[in-house]
This record gives sequence, C-alpha cells and structure tokens, in this order.
Amino acid sequence: MMREIPKKALLAGISAIFAASPGAYAQSNTSTQSVSDNEISDIVVTARRRAESLQSVPVAITAITADVLREKAITTPYDLGNSTPGIVAATGSSQRNDVLYFIRGQGATFGSSPSVVTYFADVPQQTNSASGGSNITFYDLESVQVLKGPQGTLFGRSTTGGAVLLTPKAPSGEFDGFFEAALGNYSSREFTGAVNVPIFEDRLAIRVAGNYSYHDGFSKSLTTGQDLDDRDRSSYRISVLARPTDWLTSTTIFSDVNIKENGTASVLGTYEPNGVARRVVDPRLPGGSVITGSLLDTRVGAGILGVTPGVTEATASGYGYISVAGLCTNPGITALYAASGKSVANCINERIALINGVRASLDGEAARIAAGGSVRRLATTRPNFLRSQVQQLINTTELNFGELGFLGDTSFKNIFSTTRNLHSEVVREIQGGVGSGVVYNDLDVSNPNCTPTLCTGQVNVRDYGAGKNDWFDVWSEEAQVSGQIGGSHDWMIGYFTEHSNVNAYLNYPAIFQTLNGAFTVPAGLPGISTGYNRDYKSSQTGYFGQATIDFAAFGFEGLRLTGGYRYSVVKQSLLAVNALLPSTGVIVAPDNPAITTDDPIPASLKQTADSYTFSLDYKFSPDVMVYGTTRKGFKQGGINIQSILPAQNGVAAALPTFKPETVTDYELGIKADYNLGGIRMRTNLALFQADFSGLHRATSFFNGQTASNQIENAAKLRSRGLELEQVIRFTPAFTVNVNYAYLDAKFRSFPGVIVRPSDGAIIERSRTPITGAPKHKLDVAARYQYDAGDTGDFILAGNVSYQSRTSVSDDALFSLTPEEQSPYAIVNLRLDWNNIMDNAVDLSIFVKNLFNETYRTGAGNLVSSQLGTTPYVYGDPRVYGVQLRARFGRSAER
Repeated sequence: MMREIPKKALLAGISAIFAASPGAYAQSNTSTQSVSDNEISDIVVTARRRAESLQSVPVAITAITADVLREKAITTPYDLGNSTPGIVAATGSSQRNDVLYFIRGQGATFGSSPSVVTYFADVPQQTNSASGGSNITFYDLESVQVLKGPQGTLFGRSTTGGAVLLTPKAPSGEFDGFFEAALGNYSSREFTGAVNVPIFEDRLAIRVAGNYSYHDGFSKSLTTGQDLDDRDRSSYRISVLARPTDWLTSTTIFSDVNIKENGTASVLGTYEPNGVARRVVDPRLPGGSVITGSLLDTRVGAGILGVTPGVTEATASGYGYISVAGLCTNPGITALYAASGKSVANCINERIALINGVRASLDGEAARIAAGGSVRRLATTRPNFLRSQVQQLINTTELNFGELGFLGDTSFKNIFSTTRNLHSEVVREIQGGVGSGVVYNDLDVSNPNCTPTLCTGQVNVRDYGAGKNDWFDVWSEEAQVSGQIGGSHDWMIGYFTEHSNVNAYLNYPAIFQTLNGAFTVPAGLPGISTGYNRDYKSSQTGYFGQATIDFAAFGFEGLRLTGGYRYSVVKQSLLAVNALLPSTGVIVAPDNPAITTDDPIPASLKQTADSYTFSLDYKFSPDVMVYGTTRKGFKQGGINIQSILPAQNGVAAALPTFKPETVTDYELGIKADYNLGGIRMRTNLALFQADFSGLHRATSFFNGQTASNQIENAAKLRSRGLELEQVIRFTPAFTVNVNYAYLDAKFRSFPGVIVRPSDGAIIERSRTPITGAPKHKLDVAARYQYDAGDTGDFILAGNVSYQSRTSVSDDALFSLTPEEQSPYAIVNLRLDWNNIMDNAVDLSIFVKNLFNETYRTGAGNLVSSQLGTTPYVYGDPRVYGVQLRARFGRSAER
C-alpha cells in the first residue's frame, strides 16, 4: 500500500517534472502488484536481470503489459513505434520485414548490425529481413519492454541504442487459455489462441500458442496488378516447463514462423534523372577528384565536363552515355560484339535503349505522382514475393543453490538458443519503376532468350536451396551466476556467446538488376552484388560482472551504488568467391591463372571492446527516487561482404572492413509517485546525453555491374534530450498517460565531403540529416472503464501519437530534394466489452490511424549510387475491425 508522501518528498516529485527520469512501463517478466483501487499499479521488472520495482530501477525503461498491448492494439513493431515516445520503428532496406528501431536518435544504417536489438525470451533475434527479420507478431506475450541507452553489460549482444524485449507467457500450474478472432477491412482476418495445461501440478506444464494473420495489400502494382504490403503469415510456439525439484527449473520453447507474402510497395519519391558526366576536383575527395553524374542521363553530348576541352554544362554528355561508351570500348567487349557481327555503335545503342526504357517508366511514375496520384499505387517489373519459414529452439535452465556462505542466496541460469531457416526466397523491388531495382535473394535466375550480347524478356527464377541452413549454424548461449548477500547486496557474473555460420545472404550471391541490365554481359541480365561466402564464421563473446551495494547496511538508508563491466571479443572470417551470372544461372567464377582476382579471397577480423555501467541512486522516501547513470557500450564492426571482391578488383571506394561503433552516455533521473489534490500521480523523467564515436553509416558505390553497399566508421554524434512519462489517475475508472520525448541530435564531426550527382555540388558530410531522430514525440492516451455489473465491463481507450519532422534517409545529402517525413499525428480508438453478460467472452471494436494519415516509414536512396531515385515505404492506412475473444480456465475467472 502506498502512503501519503511528506511535503518535502511531494515537492521533490513536482520538481521532477522539470528535472530528470525515464519512460515507465518496464522490462522483462513484468507483473502487477496488488494496490488499492485508486493507486497506480507498480510493475515488477528485470532490467538488471533480477526482479525489482520499476520505480526502483535507476535506468530509463518502458514496459507494456499484456493488457495494455491489447487495449492499444499493439500487434507489430510499427504499432509500438507509433505509441511509444523515445522509440521510432523505421523500415530498413525498403522492406517492411526489416524493422529498424531507433532509440534516442540511434538505430541501424543499411547493412549494419542493429543499434537496438530485439530479444525474444531473452534471446537476440536474427535481423535478416528475408527470415521475417525483427517484424515479429506480438501475440500471447507477457510484456514488451524497451530499454533505452547502451546495452551489453548484462544483456546478450552489445548495442549502442537499446533493446526491445518480448517476453512470452510462460507455462504455469493452472489450466488456462483463450481463443480470439478478428475481422476487418482489407479482408483482414486474424486468429490467435493459447492453451496452458498443467500435466503434473506446477512441476510439468505445457503451453501452446498460435497466430494466423492475413490482410489484402494496402498497395497495388499498376503494371502487374499484384497486391503489395499484404500480410499472410502463421506462427506457433510450444513451451514446456519442467520443475522436477524446487531448486531446478527448465523451460523449453519451440517456435515456427511461416511467411507467404507479396512484399513491400517501394514507391517512387525523389526523382533526379539528370546529371551530366563531370569531373569534380577537391582535395578532400579520395584521389582528389571524381567523375560523377546520373546513369539515367543518356544525352550523347560532346564529352565530360571538366575533362573534354570546350565542353560546357549545356553540351556535356550524360553520365549514363559516358559509362556505356566506356564499357563498349573495352577491348574484351569490343571483341565479343565483333564476333557477333556487331559494332561498338551497336553495343552503345542497345545498352542506351535499355536505360531509356527504365527512364520512360520512371518519367511516367514521377508525372503520375506529381499530378496527385496515390502513393498506394506503383509500377513494378514483375511479381514480388517473400517466402520463408524459420524455426527457433530456446532452453532456459535455472538452478537455485540457496545460501552459499559469503556468496549469499545463489543461483545459476543458462539460456541456449539455435535457429534455422527451412527456406527463404525473395524477389523485391526498390527503385520505383519498371526494369530497375529488382533484388533476388537466395534465388537463381536464368534467361533462355539470350544471344552472346543481349538478353530479352524477364529472367526466370529458381529456388536452388540457397535459403536454408541447419540447426546450430546460428546459436547463442548465455550463462549467469548471481546472488544476494545479506538480503541487500546483489551480484552477477557470466558470459554470452553468439555464433553464426551464415551471413545476411545465407552465404549465396545477392543478385540485383539495375537499368534493365545495361552494364552486364550479355546485356539485359541482372548483376551480382556479392559473390559466394565459404567458411563464413561470425561470433561475439562477452564476459561480464555487475554488483549493487546497498549502503543501508552501512548507515546510509536509501543509497545504492551499482557497477558493471564487460569485455567482448568479435571475430569474423570468410572466403570470398567470385560469382558470375551467365544466361544459364549463377556459377562460381572459373579459375583463370592469368587473372588473380578470380581466386578466392580470404577476409577476417578480430576486434575487442569493453563496456561498463555505473549508477548511484538515492530514495528520499519509498516513493521518490533520484539517480545518475553512466554507461559505455559498443556495436560490433565487421566485414563489408559486398566490398571484398570490388576492393580486390581495384575499386577505390570499396572498404573491406569497418571498426566497432562506441558510445558513452550519461543519464539523470527521478521517479516519483505522489498524491496531488486527491489525484494519484506518477512522474518519471530522464535527462540524457550520449556521445557516439566511429558511427556506422552506409555508403554505396557502383562496382562496374550494379550498386554495392558497405559500412564505414564515418562520424561522431552527440544525442541529448529528455523523456517524460506522466500518469494521472483521476479516479479508479479514468486514467490519462502523457508520454513525451525531446531529442537534440547532431554530428560533432563528420569528415569529408560528398558530390551530388545531379549538379556536382560539393557538400560537407557534417550537414547530413540524422535518420530516425524526431525532435519531438508525444503520445497522449486516455482510458475510461465502466462497470455495468452482470452486463459486463466497458473500456473506452484511445491515444493520439505525434511525431515532428524527421529524416528518413542516411543519404539524403546526395539529393536536391529533402528526404524526410513531415510532422504527423495518428489517432487510435478502441472499445472493449468484457465479460459479456457475466460470461468469459469479450467483444472489441477498434480503429487504427483513424484519419488515414499518410506517412513514410523508410526510404532507399539510390541517388548516391548514380541511379537517380529514392523510393519510399509508407505506413499502414486506416484499418478497423471487430474482435471476439473467449477465455477459459484461470483467465475465465477474471
């Protein structure tokens, strides 16, 4: 029971509104403590790997319980981002399945490991979008928790931004379950159910949960008629709890996710097709100069501006024409065409026609959208699809040793997981027009309609088993020994290790069609972004320890000090094998003793990094705590898979490896529960600053056939701001939550310059907008409950979520047009009728994005690769529906 706060503590609580602390819902294994009707429920969390009250944890945490997830209709990561200040859910690699979380302005850049990791049952998840990525369906969960700031001292994979923890409901000793069905617009239908069966009291129990989710596409291709942005996936998990003795508990989870979807609509946004070939000179450029322009510009002209004497902006050749002419005058290509009875002019004309075909499509799309055409319509090259099935096995074993001398009450916990892909095949488009930007992942392609110089028509796709791996190709293990000394001093030591024998492309070549295949041989085929990886191995291993000292034992009541440290080792190695794509399909490049670049190329790295956390917290009273925390974290570096072979082939822009990204952050906070004029209040407020070094940023370059991507340690970033959670419980029936995040993020240094392809402008990289970092994010939620006796309980809930202007592209500087999302607000409403006529049946109606706001969740800038476009991915339109749930067993007694 909470007591009335003394005057001094009340003033401290009010001053907290202007001073310092984090968001409030919480972390792993949350539960609600018993409180009186008009008090705010406390939440028990495990942010520091032990059970604590949310209000006693000296870090910023947001946790959402199962009931709140349901009432706010949070079923996807994008729903979480739309209703939780301080976190942004963006679309990576132009694919909805590649969810990138940004916390305090820090997320992932294209191709890098995430700065915010998603955990399921304490296990870090895969980030490969072809495998469903982090776009996990939220069903039968105990809670969702958001940890803000660097993680790694106690949490698995080290990160610089934070972590999102999904905690599934565990088996228990009581018979329990539910079945739920929902129908809505876009022919949506979703079925979810769970049943918990105690086989032998609370010693052996099993819980089975499943979900099937379907809706028609939010978007449609104007050229193929295919629905895009659809959903068609099923998932189930089986959890088994075994507790043979009071000191031994083992929980095993098997899960399966099966996806059969058409993929994501990537709609033309920025369109800058014109860019003459020009030489730009600046001492800050690699080599002192660069020739750039737009590959979509095929004007014949008189030569290269800055190279060919007498050429002006008006008379210069388009960069696309110069690039094709350079290819066609290569002696090997000239000989190939001559053998087919063709001239250099034939080569140029055939290939320019391929580029012009793409440009005609993009011109038409740009005109349609400029005339007010719907962004839910687009032009595509061919039917797209995403098909994958992923299975995961997790075991958590806990042993309670009891009192072990000076170590205190001691326990051991081991978490093991392994994941396999049964299959994964993807065709997706990322440029916004016909004939270019088509990506083939884990598929082979061939074209029977080819001569030695030219292919016509679409390629055929074939599943050749690339999209699968075995158990133990990807696995992780975490072991912890922890204890509590004298009932007050907590400690933990342990290690975490994570291993993978497959890369993001499952070790097979990535195939990318650009500009109708104008730069491949024969022309008209897709190109190779990366070759084969043999003997691929990647691991991160960390050894950690942390302790909390309660100074109450030394006469300083309410004062605690926490310190933790982790040492990590990252290893990667592979053998890069060149791949070729003739008309018959992908092959390993044949050995040629005269060409050393055809030989397999080894690549490896070993990196070490340390992390730490220190915090000091003090409780003025049981209900008011202030704290200060500092942490250091890192995000691992790695091998740029798409850059190994180009670097060996002399492409100056290709960087084979990149180093770890590091961050040091500082946080001051206050957490206070108090009574103000008879109204129960909770104020959690945090002030923070994070300093990043070696910041990972994606760059792209043209490898001679198509665009390749890589990561570089590009910059230093400072991120600072505040986060507020204000709970106002006017009555037991009516509660308002106000959550606000303010963020000021800027580059402290970003050396170098970029050259804009369209006009040759030289721009300082320090002017790059920061993706996923809105200055203001606000969510106001209200909940009113009416008890109608035997008729049932009625709950009306709604929230308004506002986000200020934010950039959606790391490469926005390359474009003349700003690539950003304007300020917008989303309104969600839900009405629940629970315990209908005193039965364990609940009926709900809901609407998300009530006013059908159109907003961007991501972008894929290809202007930086001289391809002239940036397509956008858009968030969900207005969706509404009705949901019916039947509860049985323990849940029916609520």
